[in-house]
Amino acid sequence: VYTLTIEVEDQGGSLAVASSQVTKPDEGGQPEASPIVFTNSYSITEVTEAPPEITKAITGTPPTNKTFTFAMESAKDYTSKVTLPGSLSTSVTGAGSAPALGDVTFHAAGSYKFYIKENAGTENGYSYDDAVYIWEVEVEDQASVLSISKTSLKKRAAAADDDTATAAGEKAVFTNTYEATGSSYTVPAVTKGFTSGSAVRPSDKDFKFRIAATSSNPLAPMPANTEVTINGAGSKSGDQGFGTISFSDAGTYVYEIREVNENI
Repeated sequence: VYTLTIEVEDQGGSLAVASSQVTKPDEGGQPEASPIVFTNSYSITEVTEAPPEITKAITGTPPTNKTFTFAMESAKDYTSKVTLPGSLSTSVTGAGSAPALGDVTFHAAGSYKFYIKENAGTENGYSYDDAVYIWEVEVEDQASVLSISKTSLKKRAAAADDDTATAAGEKAVFTNTYEATGSSYTVPAVTKGFTSGSAVRPSDKDFKFRIAATSSNPLAPMPANTEVTINGAGSKSGDQGFGTISFSDAGTYVYEIREVNENI
C-alpha cells in the first residue's frame, strides 16, 4: 500500500499544489523516489509426461542378436518451457521394447512436438527403418496448474513432411529386415568307372546318378540337375553334372548321391 500526500495552498486566491509525497509504510514511511509500482508474481504447477514406448521388430532370422539405438529430439527450441530427460537415446538388443526414455517436464502451456528416430547402423544383412515418429503434446494452464490435454503419435517416412504422417497407435515400432547374403556350392563331379578284368563289356550303356536331400532335411535346397547320365566310363562336373546348390539360410544340409540301378 502506498500513501500519497498532497499539499494544496491558496496562493492569493488561486489554489496550487505546493508538494506531493509518496510513502510506503512497510518501508518505514520513507519517501519513494520511484513511480508507484505493484509487482505481482505468478507460479504454476508443472506437469510431466512419458514419451511413447519404443519397440524393435525384426523380420528374418539373424544368427545373433544385435543392438539397435533410438533417439528423440525436439522439433524446435523449447529451452525455457520444457526440461528434457537426461538422456535422449535408448537401445535394445534384438527384438523387443527398449528401456523407457525419462519423463519430459513442461513448464508452460502450449503445443509441443518431438521426433523419434532409429539411428542407422552398419550391421551386415540388416536394412534399417528410416521412419520418423512424431510425438505431439498439448499442455493447458488450468488455474495455474498445468495438465496434459492431448497426446498423439504419428508416423511418416524419413523424406516426407509432417503433413503426410499417419496415426501410429501408442508405440513407436521400428522394423528391420535381416537377410543374409546367399552362398552357393558346386556339387563334386560324378565319375563312372569299371573294374579291370578279362571280361569284355558290351557296348557302352547309359548310367544314371541322382542326388536327394536326406530325411533329416527334406526341404533342403537342391541343384538345378538332380539326375546325371554318363555314357560308359567317364565323368561329369559343373553344369554338366549336378551343378550348384544355392543357400539362403544358415544350417547343416545332408544329401545322398547314388547310382540308379536300372538292371543294365
